[in-house]
Amino acid sequence: MLEKVKNQITNNTETISQDGEALPEIQEQIVSILLPPEELFAKSSEFDLNPHVDLPKSKIRTWHQTSATGFEILSELYSKEYINDSLHLQLADSPDLLTTTFAYSSLSDPWTSPSTFKLSQDLLQQIKSALLPGPSGPEKYSHLLTSILKDAIKPLFSKSKPQTITEAGRKSAFPEAKLPPSFSEESSAKPWKYAKRYIVSVYGGVLSELSRPEDIESNWPLLIPPLLTLLDDSSTALKVRGCEFLRMFLGKVQPELLQRTGLGDVFWETLMPCLSYLPTLTPEDESLELLGAVYPTLLELVRVRFAHSSGIGNGNGNGKGPETEGEKREEKVKKAKLKALDEVLRKGVLHGYAHVGTDHVKIGNFLVERMGEIVYAMGIQAVRHLKDIIPLLTSILASPFSTAYPPLLLTALSAFSTVILNCWPRIPFYRGEILKGTCVPWLRAQEDESSRERLSPVEDEIKEVLSLLRATVENVAIDWVEEISMLIAAKPELKELFET
Repeated sequence: MLEKVKNQITNNTETISQDGEALPEIQEQIVSILLPPEELFAKSSEFDLNPHVDLPKSKIRTWHQTSATGFEILSELYSKEYINDSLHLQLADSPDLLTTTFAYSSLSDPWTSPSTFKLSQDLLQQIKSALLPGPSGPEKYSHLLTSILKDAIKPLFSKSKPQTITEAGRKSAFPEAKLPPSFSEESSAKPWKYAKRYIVSVYGGVLSELSRPEDIESNWPLLIPPLLTLLDDSSTALKVRGCEFLRMFLGKVQPELLQRTGLGDVFWETLMPCLSYLPTLTPEDESLELLGAVYPTLLELVRVRFAHSSGIGNGNGNGKGPETEGEKREEKVKKAKLKALDEVLRKGVLHGYAHVGTDHVKIGNFLVERMGEIVYAMGIQAVRHLKDIIPLLTSILASPFSTAYPPLLLTALSAFSTVILNCWPRIPFYRGEILKGTCVPWLRAQEDESSRERLSPVEDEIKEVLSLLRATVENVAIDWVEEISMLIAAKPELKELFET
């Protein structure tokens, strides 16, 4: 059918130009075909007695071809010169068209191929080109997005709204205890997860297009429930999508609005438990995927919640405590920001690494990377964690099997550099630990001739850490040369390290 329509539009320009009224009907038919059908892409709950059978790849490829043809036809409608501006506007002013376009906005969906993704994005630009020009354009486009949130998205999420928020999208002072849906009701209570899975991508598409602060605020009650529902879901993949959407949302929201509604706390309490999704209860690949989404989201949430804090420190910079009301408020915000970063470092990174250890080096590597980021964000206040951080980094670098996975060595050394730069007043006290953490892997690299080339970046990073350590130690009048001479006397192989 779609090929027939495509040929009609391509070859019968004169007929269609004389009967422009047929075009909206043609568009409506194509849009209804393009929306991912339940019979092909619905997903079964694990409790369903009659589960859907996964589609064979041949059927998925056929759908990709069909949907690509559909989008080509829709693009053809907008590119014809005989269609005047009025008809362009009439075609573009369609919530159903925009909903279908957004349904193909994520390559992670099985119904979306790279080809249909590109075609849908091109069509979105054509729709915006028809709608946005003129003084009322942005308002008209915003109204379309609101219609999708209200009529397409809200009904599908209505049965699974979190109890932590009110109808207005604010933090609930008295959350009602509500039993989750029974096993038999799981599918019907969550159509967005099973029958109409495309609606998650539609939500993401709408959120990405809401660019004006006033649009975020006016649609607040429609945006928040689906977002929290995704973050609360048991599926790792949906939690990851929820984190992606929340980061996008935080980039658009005004900090004052987040504070006024109390949702900063709600988001925080929803995200923090995700830091414990670690092996062996969570498969390593799933854990990495989720942690990779949660940590950046938490740090972005810290940035937005405490946006009025110019940095973390003590007092007003002159050695005295806060004096004015403004300085007192600033100090309060700084303390709250520091407390939040403390929590992520302790409950997330340090607890996480203690749990996975070196059994899962990819997760260990990821957590050490996040440690460096958090230390940088905390600045000098990270000294309170040196007693935990430095032994942890030293244990990684001095491990007998450390050279088996060079990326973890490089990450640990980079974290050492960050720690030295930000916590330098207390670093001389830990110089012995840091020397151990740099000298041991250096000696192992010298002994393993077969891996010298592979470990060359590690040797360069060790020299960088030692350069920073030396500058820090000499700053407090410690005789670096004398101490290193004693070290070389005990281990002559280190002479090359300290002389280069």
